[in-house]
Amino acid sequence: MLGLSLVELLGGLGRTLEFMLARQAGDRAFSIGRLTPLLALFVILNLLSFWIFAWIVQEHVGADRFSVLGGLVFASAYFLASRLVFPSDPENFTDLDTHYFRVSRVVFAMLLVMVAVQWALLLSVPGLADRLITPTNIGLPHTRGNAARGVPRVRQPKFQTGVLDAASLRDSAAMNRFARIITFDSPHFPRHPRDAELANTDAMFGFALASHIGEALAERGITVTAYVAEDWGWYCEIRLPETAIAYGVAGGPDSDAFLIQFIPDKPYVRKLFRKIDISEPLARLQDDVFAILQAAPSSSPPEWSAG
Repeated sequence: MLGLSLVELLGGLGRTLEFMLARQAGDRAFSIGRLTPLLALFVILNLLSFWIFAWIVQEHVGADRFSVLGGLVFASAYFLASRLVFPSDPENFTDLDTHYFRVSRVVFAMLLVMVAVQWALLLSVPGLADRLITPTNIGLPHTRGNAARGVPRVRQPKFQTGVLDAASLRDSAAMNRFARIITFDSPHFPRHPRDAELANTDAMFGFALASHIGEALAERGITVTAYVAEDWGWYCEIRLPETAIAYGVAGGPDSDAFLIQFIPDKPYVRKLFRKIDISEPLARLQDDVFAILQAAPSSSPPEWSAG
């Protein structure tokens, strides 16, 4: 629908330009003026800002009836604003500034309300506020966000595809409880046939260790519902009633070193204006995985490192 809004806006501009050229050919007065084209530019910029806004908040929005209804309201409002910018009957005007003064209050009111709602949502997300309050950001919420996976949205870990530098992680400063990474060295979890599913199969492996952890978690009452091959390693998902948590396993390319990261890296998940507390299941998952690795055969014991 956002694409249709842009089509409607450009279609109105095309109709108006065509009518102006026809009037000029007949030596009859008609002026587009400056105000209506400037209003059209303002609407286009707001359309672009909403596209980027939707990208920013995708990891915090689940596919439920409230988010779908909210998206429909936003898209519908943008379509209506685009529809009003240019008249459907330009032959009834000699100067489009007259049309501008008829519709500008309605268009500006709709756009400003939507921008205010966008800002309210963005500023409710921790970590974004400091980056948003800059002169270039005021009015257009275009700060870039991180990609997210699936529904509901949870953050993916980012592992390097080169040599795993565990030493640099161990030297990091104080660790956040939920952003910690486990470093683990063991020659007992070699490349598995399923590692061929990884995008970077030549540089990454880890399914043997990921499935070993999953089997041990099952004995503790925690079920891994999916093993997903990503370009950084294995995403191992555990479903909760309203959202999901996961652990990620990456090893390689030519060493016995593994990194285990937990997703998300904070004790809550946001869904629109709701904050879902996942601190208890996430903390349990971290502790259980660490205990499983302590009991697993290894060349060195697991260690917590700063994420």
